[in-house]
Amino acid sequence: MPNAYATLADIKNELGETSTDATRDAILLRMLERASREADQYCLRHFFVMSATRYFDVVDTCKLFIDDCLSLSALTSDSEGDGTFDGTTFTQGDEGDYVFWPYNEWPKLALMPASIPDYFFCRGEKILKAVGLWGYGDGGSATPYRSSGLTGTVATTTGTTLTASADASAVVYPGQTILIGTEQMYVSAVSTTSITVERGVNGTTAAAQNAAAFYIYKYPLEVETYVLECAKDAYLTRKLGDMQMEMIGQYQYQRAGAKVSEARTDELLGRYVRMVA
Repeated sequence: MPNAYATLADIKNELGETSTDATRDAILLRMLERASREADQYCLRHFFVMSATRYFDVVDTCKLFIDDCLSLSALTSDSEGDGTFDGTTFTQGDEGDYVFWPYNEWPKLALMPASIPDYFFCRGEKILKAVGLWGYGDGGSATPYRSSGLTGTVATTTGTTLTASADASAVVYPGQTILIGTEQMYVSAVSTTSITVERGVNGTTAAAQNAAAFYIYKYPLEVETYVLECAKDAYLTRKLGDMQMEMIGQYQYQRAGAKVSEARTDELLGRYVRMVA
């Protein structure tokens, strides 16, 4: 899945690379993506934002733990247990049926009954259907992205070049995911006003865009740092495999492994490990 938590420009800056080399840049981008998935795996969650429908069992009607959630557009029940979600449609808010928990933090980890709900959750397996946006994001907002200050145009749903309203080369970078309308696009290359993208990523639907404002997704700094360190080390040691020591003449050279150390990983990612079911 093409989601990276650091950019090609970031890792090239770390490596002191200033030139453009298509083969090297493609390798670096793949290493950023791989390191990002390793961060997801370690933290037992993903930081990119996924538009999806998910289903949940209800065991505790007072607090229903869910996947990392930024927002829900629909929550319905299968009241008859027949696999058809034509039962209760729950409303969100203090005067509705349910509220999110935790109250002032993101992402949301659970649903709880509102003070005086019209409808309550019933116990059952795969009884709730939830449509929404899932993922950790930047951990500070339900909308974990910033404005690019640009607009973009792509005439069809299959085109892979987004034309920006001005030079985007100092604003948008390969490895970023952007949001335009309700569609997410993954950026693989940028040349002045031409942005090469993969369309409709993370469960979103490709749509034609005409001079529409677009936004750039953000992730926690520690996660970005881990991905950069991991990808940089993997690139520098890619030809050495798992070898930990080399002999250069009569000198012995000891190097770190091709992965970020366990202590460093815990330092950067430990606080982001998901601890609830």
